Amino acid sequence: MMYLLALILPPIALFAVGKPIQGIINLIFFGVAAVLWFLTLGFLSFITFPIWIICIIHGVFVTHGVMQERKMREIAAEVSGGPMDG
Repeated sequence: MMYLLALILPPIALFAVGKPIQGIINLIFFGVAAVLWFLTLGFLSFITFPIWIICIIHGVFVTHGVMQERKMREIAAEVSGGPMDG
């Protein structure tokens, strides 16, 4: 579900996984691309489309990293027999 959110709205996915600074940076780029696209009626799509793709890739990679880290912490907690602090 988080991956789908990262594909559709990357800044929201970054906020949801607990990365607010990266979410703000992604939101700025995503917003600038959207504003440029709307103000130019799509004529600058050759600029805005790559920005959107970069935002989506960033959102998916960060979301994947956070999900993997959580999974590894759960595995480490099971192996050690207690919750991992960190």
